[in-house]
Amino acid sequence: MQEIIVPYLQCPECNGAIIISGIIEKKLINTEEFITKGLLHCNQCHTSFPVIDGIPRLLRKKELTPAELQCTEEFSAISTAGISSISTAGIIVKKEKTFNEKEKLALMEKKVRQLFRPEKAVSHSMMKRIEHDLEYRVYHSDKKEKYVETAKLYYKGDMQSILEVGGGQGGTLSCFRKYFHPRITLSIDIDPVMSEVCQIRDPFINVIRADGTNIPVKDNCIDFIITTATLEHIKEWKICLREIARISRNAFISYSPNKWFGYDWGHVDGPVIPFLPKNYSLPLLCLWHKLRGTGRDYKALKRSLSGTFYISRYNAVKELRKYGTVINVFENFLEYSIRSDYHYMGGSFKKFLLKHTLIRKIMIALLLAFKVEPMVYLFLKKKPVIQK
Repeated sequence: MQEIIVPYLQCPECNGAIIISGIIEKKLINTEEFITKGLLHCNQCHTSFPVIDGIPRLLRKKELTPAELQCTEEFSAISTAGISSISTAGIIVKKEKTFNEKEKLALMEKKVRQLFRPEKAVSHSMMKRIEHDLEYRVYHSDKKEKYVETAKLYYKGDMQSILEVGGGQGGTLSCFRKYFHPRITLSIDIDPVMSEVCQIRDPFINVIRADGTNIPVKDNCIDFIITTATLEHIKEWKICLREIARISRNAFISYSPNKWFGYDWGHVDGPVIPFLPKNYSLPLLCLWHKLRGTGRDYKALKRSLSGTFYISRYNAVKELRKYGTVINVFENFLEYSIRSDYHYMGGSFKKFLLKHTLIRKIMIALLLAFKVEPMVYLFLKKKPVIQK
């Protein structure tokens, strides 16, 4: 964590200003210093939040893990003893070990494997699916030039700060950081393992463990926000959109599937599921996977279904229009996507569309006319903030 991000932060408990109350350990990357162990403090409600392994844990106290709470107490005791940000005496400064690309990928793969456990798969097809997902998360998730190219069409001006909600393994944000070179780069994610993977991938990203429905960042201070493949996993997605609008000036929002597309790829992989109430769709989903012989059982499907929320493009746009102008960028994104080298899914179909321009244009026109495109890509231009 870089000290320069602190003025951007606010308390998740009361929205008060955050300060550094103690620094225990720092690391050097090139010539830049990063806090690896320390304590953040709210000036208003006096709640403390630990920085563990370079990642601030800016969650409400009830949302912190027992280990994070224990670190808070330990770091508070050390800070009280006099090792603070005001006096650098006693602060341990370590030089960060430099990993080559091969070592970095191996370390990321180890962590992702510990999380997804492909060896626990109950069938060969499920193991193959998990391995495919794992390969993407480690080796291909930073191939996101298609997102950058789309965003360039609508974002004008110098980008000083960028934040990703649901940053996950960090590939998308890393791609944006390397292109726009912002002064501040932030990733918000609730998952501790994915947060670590993001930090390994790109140590110049400031990763924060936080909730997307309670983003610990001050109002209107972020130039550009990205969120991809996250909104559909947040039950209170309207609150998440409100938070994105609250802290940003521009935002690129994408999620899948569109509720009215009618097939869920990548989550539960079943037809008509987005249309139906979950209590009706689960038996149908189990039957579908049994007939296909995928090996996905009732418990696994129930877990995936309970964590996926189907949002129509109409409802997402309706919510975002409360905060500014919304532009549907599906057509722009698809044009860049079919020209990109890597396709996580549907690669053959995208190559077909690249060869057949007329078919592509007719398909896009029909999908947009009926509001049933499979994935939703929106750009939000915020209303100007009137200073009182």
